[in-house]
Amino acid sequence: VRCLDTDGDGKTDQVNTFAKMDHPRRLIYDNGQLWVLNPPYLTLYEDTDRDGVADREKRLVSGISTDYVGKRGADHTTNGIRMGIDGWIYIAVGDFGFYNAVGADGRTLSRRGGGIVRVRPDGSEMEIYNWGQRNILDACIDTI
Repeated sequence: VRCLDTDGDGKTDQVNTFAKMDHPRRLIYDNGQLWVLNPPYLTLYEDTDRDGVADREKRLVSGISTDYVGKRGADHTTNGIRMGIDGWIYIAVGDFGFYNAVGADGRTLSRRGGGIVRVRPDGSEMEIYNWGQRNILDACIDTI
């Protein structure tokens, strides 16, 4: 949902649906592009004509979750994404892990347990960034 204050009074004057999806966990918005972690997917929505409604949807990563997501919801699954200062998207994976996640370039990963996966904004070059944590909820990016 997109809420606009068109007259500057601090109140919403216009509401529209930007995109529809199931299980949205975290979002990254930049210049008309919205990356959504909606397990078992990482999806990119684009508003190419700038009308406030996504007119393009692309699944960048499939299977980046556990089979339990349908049974347990967000519990112990992939829950967070952050855009790093290096241009990669970092995905926080809970301790149920994932099996046979497939990136936009066809690269496949499987991992049990918690950690962080990273992927290019176009869904390519998906890789394990670190592993061995227990049920992390989100990633934090720092310049240090």
